[in-house]
Amino acid sequence: MEAAQELLGKDCAIPLGASIGCAFAPTDGTEFAELSQKADKALYEVKRNGKHGFRFYSSVDSSQKQKNGKDALSAVVQILGERTKEKGAFVLPFEQFRSVYRFLVRLNANYGTRSWLVTLNIRLEDGLDSAKICEDFLSALRPSLRKSDVVTESARGQFLVLLMHSEFENIDMILDRIRVAWKNLGGSLLLESEVREISSEI
Repeated sequence: MEAAQELLGKDCAIPLGASIGCAFAPTDGTEFAELSQKADKALYEVKRNGKHGFRFYSSVDSSQKQKNGKDALSAVVQILGERTKEKGAFVLPFEQFRSVYRFLVRLNANYGTRSWLVTLNIRLEDGLDSAKICEDFLSALRPSLRKSDVVTESARGQFLVLLMHSEFENIDMILDRIRVAWKNLGGSLLLESEVREISSEI
């Protein structure tokens, strides 16, 4: 302040402050141009955050890395996320379904949660369009289940369902809901089911 008054006069009423960006040799570089550029980058961060302060380039660099890491994580989350917002169960190809099943075996063993594997079989008759019938059944099955449940067609006329965190007493109610939805859609073929708890002993 004394130096400022010496230059500007003792009656100087202008508020004074300083913004300083720092870079260190040899940590941040050994060439003047490189150090100057990094110090300038640190200075920019001081000004961007309200001026009158100081910043070391290394802290700017690490915060930038952290920001880039968060950006990368956001991109990964976006890639992993669902594109469709359809109601009902999560329908997967058999290989992906098997991976979810294996994960549930581990989850239930470690945390004592309860999940169930349900097989649903349609007795297909000769002379009928089995592909169309299975497609129709899936359109009845999917909305009859929760979004947390998982479905696959494991063979023609056979569907597997993973029921997450359901009580055994509620499974009959779920199966009745599926049968009603199938009947309402015009399904006339017999539907058989079997239920088994998912555990590491299966």
